[in-house]
Amino acid sequence: MKKFLILIAAFLCINQFSNAQTEKGNQTLGFNVGLQYTRNSDNLFDNTGMANSTSNFKNTNLTLGPLYSYFIADKIDLGASFMLNSYNTSTTYPNVSGANKSHNNSYNALVYLRKYFLYANKIGVRTGPYAGYLWANQGYQYPADQASNNYSSTGHAYQLGAKLEAVYFPSKHFGVSALLANLDFQHGNNKSVNNTNIDKTNSNSVDFSFINNGLGLSLFYVFGH
Repeated sequence: MKKFLILIAAFLCINQFSNAQTEKGNQTLGFNVGLQYTRNSDNLFDNTGMANSTSNFKNTNLTLGPLYSYFIADKIDLGASFMLNSYNTSTTYPNVSGANKSHNNSYNALVYLRKYFLYANKIGVRTGPYAGYLWANQGYQYPADQASNNYSSTGHAYQLGAKLEAVYFPSKHFGVSALLANLDFQHGNNKSVNNTNIDKTNSNSVDFSFINNGLGLSLFYVFGH
């Protein structure tokens, strides 16, 4: 009987502890982080000269930025985030002096509303809509003997979408989430420069990404009650 009462008390303590994370009035403060690095080497065989040569490809993709949310009701939070994304590639080819390089840097501000579906208020998913603004700059740089092929563009876009994230609270004040899926609609304006040619365009796009497109993590601290 004593052991039974101890188990009940422990269960009530755990339940009270786990309920604290997503209660109305709580707040979260944290950051988004993502890093992806790829490096490939391809061996090329020339049948004419009976010789081997190698091409090399390197890619770095970094995402970083702060986030904040406030629980307007139990298991429902309203928040905002700012993210910097930097994407760079470099490719070298045999018998070519220099490397082909490209970059894509973007700044993304989001406002979102999320509903949490948790088991024991510790592990589960959260999902909801968001609206955002995106500014981006991208370009390609070729070796000097191919300078006529250089290209750059700058643009901005307005976003509407929805995200699905896995979420886990390892303790009362700390949480971690991972992006599972993202549905995104964008309306944007873009200005591109190809050598001396300038082109301005408007665009609408719909994009759906899943976890196999890369893993994005958010780490956050919960404070309040």
